[in-house]
Amino acid sequence: MADEKMTKLRLKAFIRAGNKCEWANCNSSNQLQLAHIRAKGMGGSDIRKYDPENVAVLCMTHHDIYDGRKQQGSSYAYRILLTEYLKLKRKS
Repeated sequence: MADEKMTKLRLKAFIRAGNKCEWANCNSSNQLQLAHIRAKGMGGSDIRKYDPENVAVLCMTHHDIYDGRKQQGSSYAYRILLTEYLKLKRKS
């Protein structure tokens, strides 16, 4: 059941993103991954885990930066930046 929910979530997110990284000014279509904006360990929940508004399609480089695996800023600052960018993108 969880795998089916994740498959549907991935499909919705990748269609929304046009199979490109949703990071501002990045149009990479290589090594795309699904990133949770508010992960369970950061105050998320099981319900939000499958919410398309709580995920972004990111290339591996930007996913690593966002999750803090590459240090180029705080993950909190990136979460705010990414959330605001996605709000603007979804309005247009």
